[in-house]
Amino acid sequence: MALEKLDAKRVACAKRAYTTRRVNPDAMASLITGPAIAPASGDLVLVKVDEIGKQRRIELTDGRRAHLFPGDEAIVCFGNRYAPDQFEGVIGEDLSSCDLVAAGGIASCEITRNERMIPSTRITPLGLVGDAQGRRLNLRDFAVDASGPVPPIPIVLSLGTSMNAGKTFTSTSLVRGLKAAGHRVAAIKATGTGAGNDLWIVRDAGADVVLDFTDGGLASTYLIPLEEIVAATRRLIRSAAKAGCDVAVVEVADGLQHLETADVIQAKDLWEDCVGVVFAAYDSMGAKCGVDTLRAAGHNVLAISGRLTQSPLMIRETARSTGLPVYTPWEIQDGALTPLIMSSANAGNRLNGYQCRVEITADHGTSISNTNEMNILAGGQVPALTAIASGSDGGIRELLKILADKVMAAEVSQVCGAGLRKRCSTRTNRRSGYRLQNWETGLGRIELKVPKVRKGGYHPLFLRQDKIPAQELALLVARAAASDATPRDLEKLLERIGTLRASSEAIANWSSEVKQEALNMRLDLSHISTVYPFHRAPSGADRQRRTIREEYGVIAGYGDDYAEMDPFVRVETMPIRPAGSVSGYRKG
Repeated sequence: MALEKLDAKRVACAKRAYTTRRVNPDAMASLITGPAIAPASGDLVLVKVDEIGKQRRIELTDGRRAHLFPGDEAIVCFGNRYAPDQFEGVIGEDLSSCDLVAAGGIASCEITRNERMIPSTRITPLGLVGDAQGRRLNLRDFAVDASGPVPPIPIVLSLGTSMNAGKTFTSTSLVRGLKAAGHRVAAIKATGTGAGNDLWIVRDAGADVVLDFTDGGLASTYLIPLEEIVAATRRLIRSAAKAGCDVAVVEVADGLQHLETADVIQAKDLWEDCVGVVFAAYDSMGAKCGVDTLRAAGHNVLAISGRLTQSPLMIRETARSTGLPVYTPWEIQDGALTPLIMSSANAGNRLNGYQCRVEITADHGTSISNTNEMNILAGGQVPALTAIASGSDGGIRELLKILADKVMAAEVSQVCGAGLRKRCSTRTNRRSGYRLQNWETGLGRIELKVPKVRKGGYHPLFLRQDKIPAQELALLVARAAASDATPRDLEKLLERIGTLRASSEAIANWSSEVKQEALNMRLDLSHISTVYPFHRAPSGADRQRRTIREEYGVIAGYGDDYAEMDPFVRVETMPIRPAGSVSGYRKG
């Protein structure tokens, strides 16, 4: 590890991102470098911009969006990102080149992205930012103070089906409605990726206290342990109560199927003072499914809002299917929910029923399992997977057999110089039937039909590898077959099994086929994959990337970072309000 002084002038010239706004620039006094430095979520890092991609501007500590240019230096935070509409990013193993995956100032390695996205802006970490003693600076050291006794305050939860369902606009409308009734309101965002968009709009709506998870010491909440998210959220709520707020509107990012969201909304004791949920959805089906999930988890759903309120027909469908009132944001701003919220608070309604965890399964049913069923023990040990002993291993073996057949077919095509029944000048060998051979795995014996060739022989390398422990193999397969799995998840399984390296196109196709087979088999491995240790991005030595220009040509005309804002939020600035109520609510 090397330590060098970080000049105050250099700090002042660097573009300090939104995520670092709680850190006093005077504390940034040293630069920590070295090949063995492993960054952690929340660590401050000085970076240099290498190539401009999606993030053409960076949000500064004051909210201004500053243009980025190659060669710029910026101070951001390491953090993971989960955004189905944009990017998935995980923190790398070292200070190698990575990506600016969020304009609010999040550095990590982009591993997947939405097809409509161009690559993230590429950056090179110059070193972790440390204090005068050379200790790395992390956001958790600058969290809000919530010590001392504080009175409990009622909480209204803003949840939704997914990213961009309208949660933030719903939160904004709740703030407006409660403020109009004379209440002192706190607006809190409990989870997500560090960015100021959502905070600025609720502040403009009149919230007395505005906080998000970065104020709680987290740069982002993706892949952060549940206990840390709960502690940060509790700190934010206590801070709001300490500031004199009498009600808090708390938004939880992403949808109910996102792992952190599913865990947070069922966190024991966190929502004791929650009076109810306002649920934002795209459509009536999502609203119905979400309401059923929340009710099964013990939540009191007050009403529906979100994007679906743009359609009168969708409003009627939703009201009929859920039995709940559906309010447009304008109606919520006019106070449609305020009496219900405050009467529930005064009545002392409390959440109950924390004994179950509810997930929507592939066949649209509802499965309930004990929240403590699969906990990772201290030291990284995984408890015995009861599912393996109770029959899931048969389905896992079937998936392994399907995958082995695909791998062998691809490898034999390489040996023969051409695919099955393909006539071409590159062919050097031909297939000659099959032989039966057993594959001894940690999950039992799998009978395979190994292709034979006329010249020489074909002997799959993976059949000669050491047996993988049952638990590890089950976790790898469960992750590769999960509905949200990436080709990289399947590639990790293939690497562990010991197959020859396949093309990225083949792995992508196999990944889709394996996930479809798991769906066709109605194989539920979620109880296994929830304890799967998420991968970290590879180190710089293992990452070979083409430039954005090589992949996409000249970058031009992609718009700016305001495209990251929830489009539904833009409705708030539209000059035209609905002439009449859609749901039947009338103010006064």
